[in-house]
Amino acid sequence: MLIMAGPDGVFGTADDITVNSTSTDNAGMYMFNCVTPGTYILMFSGIPSGYQWTGKDQVNNDCLDSDVNSNGKTSPFTITSGQGNNFCFDAGIHTVCQNVTFPGEICCSQTICEGEAPATLYEAVPPAGGSGPLQYLWMHLVSYNGAPPNWEVIPTATSINYNPGPLFETSYYRRCVRREGCENFLESNVVTITVLPAGSPGCGMFISDFFLKPVGNYAVEVDWVTAPEPIQYMYTVEHSTNQQDWDMISMEMGHFNQTDNNSYAVLHQTPVMGRNYYRIKRISINGVESYSDSKLIVIDMPANESVAIYPNPVEQMLHIKNMEKYEGDVQLEMITPEGRVIHRLVIPQGTLQQIDLPVAELQSGLYFMRIYFPGGMLRTVKVTKF
Repeated sequence: MLIMAGPDGVFGTADDITVNSTSTDNAGMYMFNCVTPGTYILMFSGIPSGYQWTGKDQVNNDCLDSDVNSNGKTSPFTITSGQGNNFCFDAGIHTVCQNVTFPGEICCSQTICEGEAPATLYEAVPPAGGSGPLQYLWMHLVSYNGAPPNWEVIPTATSINYNPGPLFETSYYRRCVRREGCENFLESNVVTITVLPAGSPGCGMFISDFFLKPVGNYAVEVDWVTAPEPIQYMYTVEHSTNQQDWDMISMEMGHFNQTDNNSYAVLHQTPVMGRNYYRIKRISINGVESYSDSKLIVIDMPANESVAIYPNPVEQMLHIKNMEKYEGDVQLEMITPEGRVIHRLVIPQGTLQQIDLPVAELQSGLYFMRIYFPGGMLRTVKVTKF
C-alpha cells in the first residue's frame, strides 16, 4: 500500500490515507504508476507464515537491501515533480530465526616457525541450539602500523574448518556461526598460532647469504640476501669487537620484494684493527625482532698504517680515523709544501676517533699530513686537494 499522512500530517495515525494498493507478481515485483508529488510511506503485508522482515538497510546498496522496519513500513520518502522511476523500494523477508545458543569450539593452538603453514584449524565441539542449516565465517586479529588490533572477517573463509596458509607473525583466529536466516553470529573460542621468528631455536635464518669483504685498507662491506619479503621489514647492521657490545652502523628499509630475493650492501667506514664482528637485526612492521648469526673479519696492518685519511684526493671534507687504540696521544699536522702548519689535530690516548676536517676553503694543490705516533714513529701522507 502507498500511504500519505492525513490532515494531522503525521504518519501512523488513524487519519492516514491509503493512496493506492497492489500485489506483487510471481517474481515479487510491484509498481505504482504516475505517483503525484508528495511525501509517502509504503506498507507491505501478507508475508508467509514462519517468515519475518529482514533488518532494514543491512548493506550499503539501497537497491539490494531491505527498506522496511519491523512493522513492514518504510520510512517517509518524498516524490518530486519530474522524478524518474525508482525501482529500489523493496522489502526483504527471511525465515524466523532460531539461532544457535552455543557456537562450538575450534582447535588447536600451536607453535610454528616463520613462513610455515599451521595445521588446519578444525571443529573440536560442534555448535548447538536452534534449527536450520549452519553458516560459518572466520575472523583474525589484525593490527596496522602499531594501532590497537581489531577482529576482521577473512574473505571466503566460510567453511567449518580453516587453514591460514604460511604465517610470518603470531596470529589469532576465531570462528563465528549462525543458523541460516539469522542475523547475528556467535563467536567461538580463540586459537593462537605462535610464530617463532627466523633464527629462533629450531627455525631457519631469514637471510640466505651473508658475507663480509674488505674495501681498500680501512673499510668493510657488509652484504646480505633475504628470501622474498612477505611483509615490510627494517634492517639494522650492527658491529662489535667482542660479540657482547653491539653498535648500530646503518639502518636499511627492506625492499619488500614479495616474489624475488632481496639484496643489500652497507659500507662500514670505521672498523677497528683486529676482530670485527657483524650481524643483521631485522624488525617487522609490528616490532618483531630477529637476528642473524654473526660474521667475523680480521683487519691486520702495521701500526703506522692504522690511521686512515680519506677521501684522497679530497674536495670538501677530509676524514681521519684510527683503527686501533694507542698508549699515548697521536698528533697530526696538515702542512703546505712550504712547511707551514695549517691544521693541528689530536687523537687522544686509548680512544677510537673519526675526525671530519673541512678543507673546502683550501686552494687546490698538494698538502702533507704528518702523523706522530707514541714512541716517536712518524708517517707522512700526501693529500691532494681538488
